Amino acid sequence: MSLPHRDGSSAPGPTDAPPVEPKPVLAALGAVGMLAAAWAGLVWLPAHRPRGAAHPLGAFAEFLGIDAVADRRLTPVAYPMAWGLVGGAFLFGLAALVAGCKR
Repeated sequence: MSLPHRDGSSAPGPTDAPPVEPKPVLAALGAVGMLAAAWAGLVWLPAHRPRGAAHPLGAFAEFLGIDAVADRRLTPVAYPMAWGLVGGAFLFGLAALVAGCKR
């Protein structure tokens, strides 16, 4: 013998999941975060690489005229950490974009 469910039925049948509405603000914030991380990875980080560290995008940053002065370069320890931070920010923005676009 089964006990009645709290709404009165004897067995809780399958329930329909509530509809998930898209969240345009979350999607827009995710897209902006991805763009900011892409800019940091393509322009800012190569321009601030440690002196003597070759990077394929460093020539691109120099071509744009934004090669950093010596006192604004990242240290050899901070440079890979900054790449990890930029990669994480890009993935976080991608996750927010996908979560905001879900239906």
